[in-house]
Amino acid sequence: MTIRLILTNPAGNIRELVIDRSLTVGREGTDLVLEDQSVSRSHLRLEPVEAMGDRPSGVRVTDLGSSNGTFVADTRIEGPVVLVDGESLVAGQTRIEIRVDPDPAARRVRPTPVAPAMEEIEADDIVVSFVPGSAGSKVAKSVLDTARRARRNLAGLGSEPWHTRVTINLVDPFPDPENPESIITGGSVVDPDNSVVWMAVSAESAPEDPHRPLAVLFGSVLPAAAEVGHILEGYGLHLAGTPEPAPEEVAGLGGSLDSLDPTRRGPFLASFVAFLISREGEDALRQLLAAPQGGLNEAWNRIYGRSEAAMEHMWWGERGEEKPELGTLDFLKMSWRYVRPYRLRQAEVFAYMLLSLGFTVTYPFVTRSLFDTAIPSGEMSRVLQLLGILGIAFAISLAASVRQTYQGSWISGSVVRDLRRDIFGRLQRVPDAWVYRHPQGDVLTRLLSDVGQVESGLSTALSDGVFQVVSLIVSTIIMLKVSFVLGLIVLAGAPVVAIIYTRMSDGARRRSLAVQEEYSGVVTVASENYQANRVVKLFRLAGREEKRFDRASGRLFDSQLRLSLFGGLFGVAVEGTMTLLRLAILGIGTWLIFEGNFTLGGLVAFLGIMGEVLSPVTGLTSLGQSIQASVGSLIRLEEVLQAEPEPEGADLPALAPLSSDIRLENVSLSYTPEQRALDGVDVTIPAGSRVAFVGPSGSGKSTTLNILMRLYEPDEGRLLFDGVDVRERSLASLRSQMGVVFQDSFLFDATVRENIAMGEEGVTEDQIRAAATAAEVDEFIDNLSHGFDTLVGEGGRNLSGGQRQRVAIARALVADPPILLLDEATSALDPRTERQITSTLERAGAGRTVVAITHRLTSIADYDIIFVIDDGRVVEHGSHDLLVENRGVYARLWAEQTGAPLPEAEAVDLADVLSDLPPFVNLDGEDLAEVAAMFDQIRLEPGATEVEGGRLAVVLSGMAEVVAAGSDHGSLPMRELGRGAVFGLNALLGQNQGNMLRARSEVTLAVLDADRLEDLRTRFESVEAGLSGRSTLMGAPRGTVVSRLTIGPQTRSTHGGPGAPAG
Repeated sequence: MTIRLILTNPAGNIRELVIDRSLTVGREGTDLVLEDQSVSRSHLRLEPVEAMGDRPSGVRVTDLGSSNGTFVADTRIEGPVVLVDGESLVAGQTRIEIRVDPDPAARRVRPTPVAPAMEEIEADDIVVSFVPGSAGSKVAKSVLDTARRARRNLAGLGSEPWHTRVTINLVDPFPDPENPESIITGGSVVDPDNSVVWMAVSAESAPEDPHRPLAVLFGSVLPAAAEVGHILEGYGLHLAGTPEPAPEEVAGLGGSLDSLDPTRRGPFLASFVAFLISREGEDALRQLLAAPQGGLNEAWNRIYGRSEAAMEHMWWGERGEEKPELGTLDFLKMSWRYVRPYRLRQAEVFAYMLLSLGFTVTYPFVTRSLFDTAIPSGEMSRVLQLLGILGIAFAISLAASVRQTYQGSWISGSVVRDLRRDIFGRLQRVPDAWVYRHPQGDVLTRLLSDVGQVESGLSTALSDGVFQVVSLIVSTIIMLKVSFVLGLIVLAGAPVVAIIYTRMSDGARRRSLAVQEEYSGVVTVASENYQANRVVKLFRLAGREEKRFDRASGRLFDSQLRLSLFGGLFGVAVEGTMTLLRLAILGIGTWLIFEGNFTLGGLVAFLGIMGEVLSPVTGLTSLGQSIQASVGSLIRLEEVLQAEPEPEGADLPALAPLSSDIRLENVSLSYTPEQRALDGVDVTIPAGSRVAFVGPSGSGKSTTLNILMRLYEPDEGRLLFDGVDVRERSLASLRSQMGVVFQDSFLFDATVRENIAMGEEGVTEDQIRAAATAAEVDEFIDNLSHGFDTLVGEGGRNLSGGQRQRVAIARALVADPPILLLDEATSALDPRTERQITSTLERAGAGRTVVAITHRLTSIADYDIIFVIDDGRVVEHGSHDLLVENRGVYARLWAEQTGAPLPEAEAVDLADVLSDLPPFVNLDGEDLAEVAAMFDQIRLEPGATEVEGGRLAVVLSGMAEVVAAGSDHGSLPMRELGRGAVFGLNALLGQNQGNMLRARSEVTLAVLDADRLEDLRTRFESVEAGLSGRSTLMGAPRGTVVSRLTIGPQTRSTHGGPGAPAG
């Protein structure tokens, strides 16, 4: 039995402890001290009470004469009272709840030490126990030292401030408490109730770092401990210095971090916690861990501005991609790559820089002559002459600086324009998977804000950077010429500035990257809110959205403040170094004058030129700080520029126009490792046919269409056009054969004519009008204010849903594509408009290969082939009638949508089927019944085959098809087989072609084997005659007999119900 006390103090903080002896409770000097000023110094006594008879276990409560009393159920107790499980008392403003666990097995089972005798070492309320001579004894001291450090790192977390005495038992491998059949050979088991950690140690397995188990133990008393347990674990691992997992390992994850296998999730949890700390700091993480029970979601949004799932997705996107390691040199290299086309202008800028340094070069020498000769001579003409030289030099420098500034701005602006164009161009070619990982606001921020930040760094580098370097070189030469000794002293300060820059550059880059990411968050919130304007209004979400935007803006403000503060410290450190140098030079120069080794004019000149040396140094450090801020943006831009584009295959041959069929050959695709979106899909779409993919939501329909459009490449299998792998042909030649109508028909903010013409480059007016007629746009075009020149508005908002869809259909048809893809093209329309659009699509699809993805089965009931996908697999295919009759997934979906009942599955009458077959046509009813009784039943799984020859088979249930001998799995069927269909008869009649029956779904066959057939031939002369081909078929056949057919690629299968002739 375990009795626990759960204490809630006036501040709402919760503690939990186990009571196994009598405790006095009070404000100070007692066994249990309460942080409550309304509690007496010695307030009450708690004693555990064992169960006896009908009396359950509990705690005896005795008030010790407290001034404010002890209350149970709002009644002040006068004498001892026993409280049982679930009851509570109030002392002052502190609530104490009693919890009794009568069955220890119901709680976490604690392992038992292997050896009876344990030695202990202790420090800072941490006890490490071990068996003398064991593997644990050799590492006990290091474990204690690490545990003490862990306790300091975890100070203030959960129960840590309660001076909880923690025991770490170093033991040999022991049974897993949750699975006693397995042995824990490494890691730890935490028992928070007794503040004990059991740590497995062996000669082959070192003990784990105590940070993780102690974080879990101290955090177990937090209000939302059960919900943040994985974060606590990750926090401990982060503090222990767990290395980051490789990007490809992160990219391969699926599902939430909390759901991962506990034996392998540790590094990912540590990485996620490091990501959280990098965003808002460690204090913010601790605030999250201390969230109240039931308030964790609100805490995520308040602290990080997003839900936990959204933060995990951000972490996955950031840590799952290889980040380019960029610095100042990389920034300058990239700058040169874009500056190279403008190198002549840059050379001109360099020339202006040299001219603008005329004043800098002239000033110290004129100043020295002024103080050492001109002024002492008393001749004003000499003074005016020197001042005139300075004025001319200044005028030349000023004119050169103006021209330099203009040319520098022209170059930097051109470079940024080129960079933005390259970014936008790459965005047109990145695959869908990349777009999925990056929200719209993030992409817009990269294209606008990040490019702007890089522009700032480039502008500074091009206009100021080169000038500062040239100025520094020239000024340094002059400074050394004025005084070599003092010049060396000034140059000695350069390494100090370099050290400051090196130490602080990483911090500037990190903070700059954080600012850009938070800016991206603000843009994302604003963009999403604008798109959801109606939802916000109708669901009264304005207040929520304002708070959300305010939080995002607040985080951006904090990030900018951190960057500005860091930049200020950077500047103060450099400026402080410069000031110390000036003071040193002033003192040393004065001493040299006193010693007769220097002149006053020389000192004045040196101080002037020294300013010209230190000014570029300060400028270059500021420039470096600006570049480091730009590097954060450059990293984000490089992620776009280095994104792998779609495999366009521009150097590959063009794909020939479709003539035979489209084949998905054993195609599989996974978005996450845990679940495949498509699994072994093997289908053939005949050219010129109308084919639909249907199935429940999330079954893989849209993924199939994405494969057809090559928006995604399959992990396994191939997409074949007329037997040619499309990866061996150019992407443009594939897509040029396709016209696509999406569910959400996006129209550009242009005219109707321009939107239609976007379906193909260089289309004529006649082609536009022909496409509009085919899409029946002409039915409403005359009602628009400017006909084909009417602006449709952003996203086509000036048109109705049906009008937008018709314009989208016209856009798909304007190039007269042989393949028409329909992605839920009518699902967003009302029933009347849906019927009209369906009729339009039916006419527009004439003579084309039509592939439709839909969940509205009424719109595709007359299609040639319907493929039913469920859980990523094709589970059925065939005509509508055959699929309904099969009573499978399609039939259930049809019944749900139309309200029609599933057709009754009537048993196949074998005797009735046999009576129409030549060998059995002359048998009477009793003989037919006897023959029917000789059939055995077998089951075929989907995809299983039955080869023709030797026996007769009748389909009792399910769907099957006949394929020619030697055909592969995805080949076109020669005939579909439903209930009552016969297979193998022609082979028995001597016309064996080796064809195969292939099950589309689970199929039950009635089979008459060769031995029984031979017995029937012996017994019945008419059977012998029929099998020998001497029988005459009497009457019209009612069964579906299939064994030998000739079929061309242009022929479409004819689907009949039970009893329809096979031909």
